[in-house]
Amino acid sequence: MRGNIISLKKTNSKKKAGVAILLVESVEGVQTNHTKATLRIDGDTHIEGIDGAILRLEQLREGQLVEAWFGDEVMESFPVQAHATAIRVSN
Repeated sequence: MRGNIISLKKTNSKKKAGVAILLVESVEGVQTNHTKATLRIDGDTHIEGIDGAILRLEQLREGQLVEAWFGDEVMESFPVQAHATAIRVSN
């Protein structure tokens, strides 16, 4: 999915479930399967910039345009909930 980070909440990094939760809302005019997604970010999530440089979770900010890929296990709620396997920051 391609969209803007609407909210970013850090969680307890000692828990295996994740270290942050992102709410991403799709960009208007871009065709996507989901208009909003709540994505769990953890140590297994690959985060990179548009140039391919590896980024840290601390470099993610609300308002950034991102492309997000998530795994097969998706909770079909609204917004959809999933583990983010990769995030690419476009701006």
